[in-house]
Amino acid sequence: MILAPLRPGPIAHVAYNMRARDREEYDALGLGLQSSHLAERLALARYGFMACADDGTPIAACAGEEHLPGLVGCSFFATARLPEIGLALTRHLRRTYIPTLCEAGVRRAEARSLKGYDWAARWMTSLGFRDLCILKRFGAEGQDFVLWELTDEDVRRSRSPEAPATTTGPGDRQRGCAPG
Repeated sequence: MILAPLRPGPIAHVAYNMRARDREEYDALGLGLQSSHLAERLALARYGFMACADDGTPIAACAGEEHLPGLVGCSFFATARLPEIGLALTRHLRRTYIPTLCEAGVRRAEARSLKGYDWAARWMTSLGFRDLCILKRFGAEGQDFVLWELTDEDVRRSRSPEAPATTTGPGDRQRGCAPG
């Protein structure tokens, strides 16, 4: 996996080729391809990067936009090639990106996902986020969303030597449910 800065061209490539479920989610938030400013806006995000295949092809965009001092809204979308870099990307987010946000003074990171998007729920949980609440009728057509949060305290606690390992039972994985 190659990491690159957020730039409008690569962001637009990933947005144009994004996975169908990601497109559904972004469209529900009014941030889909019909928004010609998505690439430009995310390129201005204070925190973020592009994750590319070894051949340099952009696969995923990860952006953290500072809404208020210490509060970052996280955005993520990817192409169907995500499995090629998925494990390396998850490790980078957990070990480097998220701790770097905290070191930079971010006290809280938030993200939203469509309710029922089980892959997103499992992934957010694996990154250390917890589901805070359901945002009823939050989407453009009344879709419900999950609000995910991660605080600097959560990150410090998870990095301490006494931190318990988080696991998901096999039954949860089979049902597509995130623990919590």
